[in-house]
Amino acid sequence: MLRNRIIYACYIAIKSTPMIKGASLVRKDLNINTLEVFGKHIVKTAGFGGLAIKLKQLYEAFQKMPEYWGKFKEMLGLTATTTWEAIKEFDKKFGEFLDKGKKALSSIVSKLDKEFETVHIFIKVYNDIPTFTTLLKKVTSYLPKPIQKALEAVGKKVVPFAEYLDELLSKSHILKALSIPIKAYIYWKIWTTVTEVSWSVIGIVKGMLGMISWVELLESLPESGIGYLLTLLIPDLPGGMILKSLKIGWNILLPAAITFQIIWLYRKNYLDKNLNPIKH
Repeated sequence: MLRNRIIYACYIAIKSTPMIKGASLVRKDLNINTLEVFGKHIVKTAGFGGLAIKLKQLYEAFQKMPEYWGKFKEMLGLTATTTWEAIKEFDKKFGEFLDKGKKALSSIVSKLDKEFETVHIFIKVYNDIPTFTTLLKKVTSYLPKPIQKALEAVGKKVVPFAEYLDELLSKSHILKALSIPIKAYIYWKIWTTVTEVSWSVIGIVKGMLGMISWVELLESLPESGIGYLLTLLIPDLPGGMILKSLKIGWNILLPAAITFQIIWLYRKNYLDKNLNPIKH
């Protein structure tokens, strides 16, 4: 039953996509059996939602840019010549490629967690603004006047969390140096999971090959996509907390002002790592 649903989605994708001149070799390779492999991995990652649409996007993208289909096969190291051997090899090697990206991403999570420590604080504050507003008032009450003025100045020089996060992600040396399997895995997870994401043909094929730059990826994502990206980069952050912060709005200044002041107090050792007051 599961396979039948995937094959039917492949059939819909092929029948609803116009044949593109000059892409006959791609169509020969990327037939219903090959598409089924993509479909199986899409379902494994994100379920059946929008399956036929995703398969159609892939089928159309590689037809429009056949040279990238050749690069994709080369990247996976596909060498089989007979039809059924080629399908088995593709299934095996594509699955291994995604697993390699997943494991490689897991290996750098601890570094990312440390680099994005302030993101943890932002999400915590957004999820309990009244508590942190009270905490801020309490700590401020016993600070020396010069420190209070410095803290007040921090609260006035704020940018929305969305802008702060974009800059943080864009400038991360760790993320800029990601390997192709990691970038391809991140792209695959976002593309198959976040329904609001809509990539161009070139965006789809470059993403599949891990060729999309980090800046290009960030610029193409809506806030929901960035939110999902955070769950991949910082798995310790509960998805529900990220979702709640998104609903409050990452472009609202008040929560950002509170958060920047909390971060300042933490860095000046007025708060411990659990954001509890430290009396001096």
